[in-house]
Amino acid sequence: MNTGGELLTSISDLKREERQRLISKGIMDEAIASSQLEGADTGREYARKMLREGIKPRNQADRMILNNHNLLTDKLPIWLRSQTTREKRTSSMLHFWIGYLHPFTDGNGRLARVIFYWYLLKKNYWAFAYLPLSACIKRSKKAYTMAYVYTEQDEADLTYFLSYQFKKIREASAGFQEYLARLRKSNIEMARGARIKLNLNERQIQLVRYLSGNKDYYTSIKTHTSVHAISRVTAISDLKKLREKGYLIKKRVGRNTYYYGTEKIESLFSH
Repeated sequence: MNTGGELLTSISDLKREERQRLISKGIMDEAIASSQLEGADTGREYARKMLREGIKPRNQADRMILNNHNLLTDKLPIWLRSQTTREKRTSSMLHFWIGYLHPFTDGNGRLARVIFYWYLLKKNYWAFAYLPLSACIKRSKKAYTMAYVYTEQDEADLTYFLSYQFKKIREASAGFQEYLARLRKSNIEMARGARIKLNLNERQIQLVRYLSGNKDYYTSIKTHTSVHAISRVTAISDLKKLREKGYLIKKRVGRNTYYYGTEKIESLFSH
C-alpha cells in the first residue's frame, strides 16, 4: 500500500495554499464523519459552516463535532503528547484497543480514530491529513463492527481489523484522487470560460468557483480567513477586490456580514 507516494505525486503540482485548503477540508470532514458514526445528527453542510465560522454549538451533537475537530488540530491531550518512544510505536493499535475496551463512558470511537491520525502524522505520514477515513467507515458500519467481532472471536488476532482498516485507507485514497481530478477539471473549465483577464489570486479563484452554481452559498471574512489560514486584513482585501469587480455582493444579517456570488460569476464557467 503506497498511499503516501500516490498522494505525493497527485498533489505535487498544487500550490501551498491549495494544499492547506485540502488539509483543512480533510480534517473537517474527518471530524464530522467520525462524530456522525457515534450518533451525531448534525448535517454536514451546517457542521462545516459551524467549524469555519466559529459558531457556538447548539446541542450535544454540535459539541461532539467541535470537540473532535479540536482534537484533530492542535488540542490533543497532554498525556498523549508525553508518551514514551516505545508507547508511540504501539499507538497504531490503539484505534482497535480503545474501540474494543471502551474505557470511557462516551467518545471511545472518536478518540480511537483521532489517535490513529495522531500516530501517523507524528511519524511523518503527512499524506493522511488529506484523507477523511471515517467517511469511508461510515459507509460500511456493519463491516467495521464485524472487524472487531472477528478479532475478538479469534483470540485477538488483529489481522481482521487491520485488513479492514487498510481497505478503507485505499478507498479514502481513491476518493481523494477522484476529488483532485474534479478539482483540476474545474480549474480548466474556469480558464477556458473566462471572458476577461481575471487578475485574481488563487484564494479568490477558489472562492468564486465555490460560489458558482448555488445562489445560497456564501462566505464571510471569518470563513475566508479560516479556510485559507490568512490574516483578517488579507481576507478583507480579497473580498473587497471581488466586490469591486462585481463578483460579490455584501449582505448584512443582524450583526453578521455575508458575501454572495453574483450572476457575473456564472459567466466565468460558461463555454
